[in-house]
Amino acid sequence: MLRRLGQVWSMPDQIRSLIGELADDIDTSLLLAPLPTIEQALMVPLTGNRWGSVKSALNDTVMSELRFCAEVLHRASPEQEVDDEQVAKLVDEVRALIDVVLAADLPGDLKAVLVHRLREVEETLLQVRVSGVDAIRYAVEATFGAEVLWFQSAEGNERASATPTLTKVAELAQRIYTTVVAVRTTWELGEGAWEKVRQMLELGAGDR
Repeated sequence: MLRRLGQVWSMPDQIRSLIGELADDIDTSLLLAPLPTIEQALMVPLTGNRWGSVKSALNDTVMSELRFCAEVLHRASPEQEVDDEQVAKLVDEVRALIDVVLAADLPGDLKAVLVHRLREVEETLLQVRVSGVDAIRYAVEATFGAEVLWFQSAEGNERASATPTLTKVAELAQRIYTTVVAVRTTWELGEGAWEKVRQMLELGAGDR
């Protein structure tokens, strides 16, 4: 569940980044069309509403647009190599953020899970040549998912005090996706992107 939350949560920015790299003769407006609706729908869990609202927003039209976008990306986006220098910089950023989390005034359970998830991200970045990009993706997705689940269950005052730190963690996780993971996710953002959203909706089908 944590991974799937993270996968769907980070997907619009990944797709938008890859669309920006497409050839000039491709009409990107059609590809971008479903993203605002998806992003708005993904805010629903953070407002305390149930997944039935997400399923209602992501109707057949939006899903068809997403599938079209995904298929174009799969055909048109080139795969790239991981940049060792970028990875080293991200490792430094993760370590610095761990220090920020440890020093922050956060609930103990949140601090523990964030530090645990960030150390997993650090380790997978260090081992990218051994474990591959998939391991980084799993760690980052779990970090996204842990944030969303905690936010849903937290009280209002806890949410307010934790938001600045959660925002920093989310921003770094997104940079890792954009600079390291997204270069290998052309297929993930092809048929896989549509499939992730479909699975997410099925998971929430009983939570109305």
